[in-house]
Amino acid sequence: MNFQRSIIAVCLALCVGEPTTAQVNIETRRSQAEPGLWHHHIGLKAGLRAGSVDRREFGLDLRTEYEGHRRSWFVLVDGELGWQDGQRYSNQGLTHLRLTQRLGGRLAIEAFAQFDHARQRRLVGRGLLGSGLRWQQSPSWRIGSGLMLEAEANDLPLAATHPQDTRHLRWTSYVSGSVPVGSGHLSFTTYLQPRVLTLSDLRALGDARLQAPLSPRTSLELSLRIRHDSRPVDGVDELDLRLAGGVSVNL
Repeated sequence: MNFQRSIIAVCLALCVGEPTTAQVNIETRRSQAEPGLWHHHIGLKAGLRAGSVDRREFGLDLRTEYEGHRRSWFVLVDGELGWQDGQRYSNQGLTHLRLTQRLGGRLAIEAFAQFDHARQRRLVGRGLLGSGLRWQQSPSWRIGSGLMLEAEANDLPLAATHPQDTRHLRWTSYVSGSVPVGSGHLSFTTYLQPRVLTLSDLRALGDARLQAPLSPRTSLELSLRIRHDSRPVDGVDELDLRLAGGVSVNL
């Protein structure tokens, strides 16, 4: 294994809204890895808020990518813990594995597996397996569509109307792009994940990130995430919004 680049990113974020949900935007985590080389990323995040509300957040983001001539690998491990007024309110983690095999030209087939949990959303565990097609119009524009088998286990009270355990087949599709803005760039991704044969059971995600370089090693980032789940578990809102700003440092 040829370790070409290692990046340690330290992000100090002030966040508005709830922590991330079970929907995860994988496209924004993928970088433009150099062909034939491994790319590694280690990210640390810390957040602090004091005053009427005492809040502390800590996160870890590990990524490994390989870009071959016809095949690429992507592995992601992500976790977050948070405390508010001395009580832990956030406990979530994610592991994602994706294999992309180019079929020729701009078309590729993808297979992926994922496991995640989010205690603050009553999600004990969520596993999925899926596969689909990916079309790369240019290095900055990508479209994907496929099917995934999803299984969830939830920690709900006996009187809850939402099932404790669910197993569904979902159609997943996305559009991802990036455009230059001054000396920086704006990237965005939109996901739609309706349940097969029950299209009213829909999950949607919109993610936009604006990055502006401050120096060759540092950049300023502002991100906005909007998530919608038409059938959330009891006690969780359908709409979730997260606004965050931070500074990343590459060493």
